[in-house]
Amino acid sequence: MSLHFLNSPALNELNGLKSFAKSDFDAFDRDVLTVARHLFECHQYPETQAWKFAFRHAELAFPPPFGATIAHAVSAMVDALSAVRSRTFAYLPVHHLQAGEAMTQEENYLLLTLHDIRTHRATRARTHAMLLCEGGDCDRLLFVARSIAIITGEVDA
Repeated sequence: MSLHFLNSPALNELNGLKSFAKSDFDAFDRDVLTVARHLFECHQYPETQAWKFAFRHAELAFPPPFGATIAHAVSAMVDALSAVRSRTFAYLPVHHLQAGEAMTQEENYLLLTLHDIRTHRATRARTHAMLLCEGGDCDRLLFVARSIAIITGEVDA
């Protein structure tokens, strides 16, 4: 998978950013996305060592002792995507002007997959995961997303 971050209004319009205000995502989902965005940046630009920011954000956003565990699981989600996707994954970097208000279509599918698992909608989660994985094997992604919901106690082990 190659990663591409959006940094111009023209690209934003072409890629159809989704507004958080028009979504059902909660603070947990948004914090997971922030962690993922740091990890996407780290994959694209390893020299940034952005994984450190991902883990720091998770430690601050999620109650102890779950921060690092959740960040590790999000890292596994990013790895699962890297293994299955062949096309570019568009994301907004954490420092992007619209990062706090919007998400790309791919980021939306990622959050929908996790949110659907957290709200016990397995069929919808699989559908969103298949879209995210471009029809490829999405079982690893679903397994890791489910593990996040287990960590938070929203899904039984």
